[in-house]
Amino acid sequence: SVAKAQSFIRFSKYAGGASVDSALRMEVVAGETYLLSNTTSAGFTGTINNYAGKRDLVLSKYNTGGALVYARYIGGSEDEYISEMAVVNGEVFLTGITYSADFPVTNAFSSRGESDIFITRINTSGAVVFSTLLGGSKADNIAAGELQLSGSELYIAGTTNSADFPATNGSTFKGGTSDGFVVRLNSSNGSILQSNFIGGNGVDQLNRIQLSNGALYLAGNTQSPDLPVTIGSFIAGNGRNAFVYKLQAGNLQVVYNRYLGGNNDDFLANIRVQNNEVHLTGYTASSDYPVTNGSSASGLPGDGIDGFYTRLNTDGSIGFSGYLSTSGLDIINYMWLDGSNAYSGGVVINSASGIIEFVIHKISGSGQLVYTKKFPVGTGNFSFPTAHVVNGELYITGTTNAPDYPVTNQSQFHNGGTGYFTRIGATGNIIYSSFLGKMNSLQPSLYSNNKFYMLANTGFASFPVSDSSTISGGADNMLLVLNEDGSTYHARYTGGSSNEYASAIRLSNNDVFICGKTISSDYPVTDATPLYYGAGDAFLTKLSFCATGYDIANDVLSPSTQTVCRYGLANTISGKAIAVPGSNLPVVYYNGIAGEQRAIGARYQWQSATSPSGPWTTIVGATLPDYTPVTGGADQYFRRLSFSFPQCGSLLVSTSAVAAVLVNASTAPVADAGGPFVTCPGSSIVIGGTATATGGTAPYTYTWDMGAAPVANPSV
Repeated sequence: SVAKAQSFIRFSKYAGGASVDSALRMEVVAGETYLLSNTTSAGFTGTINNYAGKRDLVLSKYNTGGALVYARYIGGSEDEYISEMAVVNGEVFLTGITYSADFPVTNAFSSRGESDIFITRINTSGAVVFSTLLGGSKADNIAAGELQLSGSELYIAGTTNSADFPATNGSTFKGGTSDGFVVRLNSSNGSILQSNFIGGNGVDQLNRIQLSNGALYLAGNTQSPDLPVTIGSFIAGNGRNAFVYKLQAGNLQVVYNRYLGGNNDDFLANIRVQNNEVHLTGYTASSDYPVTNGSSASGLPGDGIDGFYTRLNTDGSIGFSGYLSTSGLDIINYMWLDGSNAYSGGVVINSASGIIEFVIHKISGSGQLVYTKKFPVGTGNFSFPTAHVVNGELYITGTTNAPDYPVTNQSQFHNGGTGYFTRIGATGNIIYSSFLGKMNSLQPSLYSNNKFYMLANTGFASFPVSDSSTISGGADNMLLVLNEDGSTYHARYTGGSSNEYASAIRLSNNDVFICGKTISSDYPVTDATPLYYGAGDAFLTKLSFCATGYDIANDVLSPSTQTVCRYGLANTISGKAIAVPGSNLPVVYYNGIAGEQRAIGARYQWQSATSPSGPWTTIVGATLPDYTPVTGGADQYFRRLSFSFPQCGSLLVSTSAVAAVLVNASTAPVADAGGPFVTCPGSSIVIGGTATATGGTAPYTYTWDMGAAPVANPSV
């Protein structure tokens, strides 16, 4: 396919210090970039506070033009790890884990144990609004799930080994080596509003949280036989079961709580809430996992684990449940929803050969299995796909190390990891599938404007780019944008002479933001300073697409035809301004206020010919919107070409209609302005010479610049 779009670096910069730095997370809101890095460097770019030691986090904010607004260290003398990041009205909420006994806090509800949970809020200028520490004397961990914010409240859940984890209302540690917990905090000051243990007298792990329509959904795995369930009862068996809680968000009162599982281990891996129904997926070793469709465990030799999908009604009862079985070990971890349809995915492992495939099951709203699709990924360098559902079709992107991955074209497989793009129809048929060249890694793809945006890392130029970019050395970033039919919209490399490691891609106003780590001292940056700090720096790059949508309608010239004397001066030929109007450009934000961009004009080049059909000759220096021809002794023809700017490839945008300058039988007179004339300031002088015009046909008329009188020898 032919690549169409061009891009250019709007801004690009290093961030870091003398030690090792890497950008981990990024959010772009209203064109402003919030970059979260980890660092072992003192003196990280622009920081307003001091490095505390070992591995800290750094939050950096950049304005729409790429200028640093602030940078702040977050951490203590040991290691910090980020869990979630959210930007709300220009303020940043962070949650994560700290191993530092001296993590700086404004609220400490903790005895600072092996690891604690931090919740930090940073205002628009980079100051700490609050920093709260949650934990007890042992290890505390946070559950997966986006940061749960609702109005003036914030919700945190996870697993604790600490019997002295801070709790309210008499809630106590229930026993075993770990319990779950859920905490409701004031999002203004970080104070605890309510904190409850979740669990029983066995081992409990709370690993998922989701807030939806005023309810809080918690899910995990348990070995406790005494959870206070409201639906059903404990499931006797030899292993752990899944559990699901629904709580009222405002007071953490239980709406329902139930077990899910059978006579062996059951692992709940993912939940999604839609229309107050809970969709759950995972994998089980139980032969009697509850089902509603008559499905059963595979029971094949060497296949002791099967996937499952369960949908709970609004009251917590089972609406639908079934096994997701293949002939291998089914480890189902992922789920996507599209309307009433659900997609559960994971890997299938052949216990005898070790061969790995990834699998996707589609389940209809009525609970029917629509299809099961398996794709080989081999061993070694592969990734589970990112999936997007568009108009009932599933698009997946990822990397594979299997040469027999199904493709519908002659694209090439590369050992060591190859990217792919696959489009699956509503009934499971492969509509289109293609390899995307050799890739070391591929970040989760984004879908916007009917296109798929992918950020890969590669050291081998194996995919055609849409510009002149090349691999600069080592492994570079590769931005790849595909249309829904799999054709290339844009592809380019960005990197330096050593290695880059991409970590995130974001979109804003049709611009692409990428970040990660580079060990290249010549990574393409737009700032003269700072230069590469050494040992590995974070990078932030904003790529803009060259404007399209030029208004080229009625690109005609005026006058379209004129008649002049031989060797005479023709009237100026004018054309409409060729530009991309502001209404065709993405909205931009200035200090958070949306506004229309200014129109983007084209560059011009005039050409001449002795025939209206050419051949055409470029007129050196004729690059303005209008042109005044000087004729010779024959007819001449002129046209104007409009181009995009050089950073966008100098692409031809429009070719105007042709304007004719016809020469009659008369010869233009030759004017002699005389001079030079010298006078003193404030004194007038007569200009024009003694023989002001010769040739042509008398009498002559005169036109002077600067408003002089229309006579042969005016006084000025």
